[in-house]
Amino acid sequence: MDEMWRWFKRSGIVHGERLQSAWRWKTSSGSVMQAEPGDWRLWDSKDPEHRWSITPCELELTYRQQVAPGGFERTGSVEARPAHPGEVVATLEGNATARDGDWVVRSGEATWVVSPTLFAERYQPARDPRQT
Repeated sequence: MDEMWRWFKRSGIVHGERLQSAWRWKTSSGSVMQAEPGDWRLWDSKDPEHRWSITPCELELTYRQQVAPGGFERTGSVEARPAHPGEVVATLEGNATARDGDWVVRSGEATWVVSPTLFAERYQPARDPRQT
């Protein structure tokens, strides 16, 4: 498996709401995640049942706010690599287990697992932003 991290540009619009209380949710692979009061619950209008959480700091770093009513635009570049099936990835919300074809994505302090379908929709190859 290719262990080399590569750069990708994020794209797309998501919707969100600020959490008033703790929220537990499951990833598509069944991993249980935990969000805290003050975190954000996000979802994509193409798949409103698929929801995830993000801390306020990560939201500010990786999204442009209010591009539409309640909408946030994904911004910036991330590093990603193919995941190993069964790989356990420590995320800010808990441990996520990768499945065959998934990608491990990282940005700043955050790391997360993305399905191959969502990865193809939301991430495009990019140049390393640290190079001039």
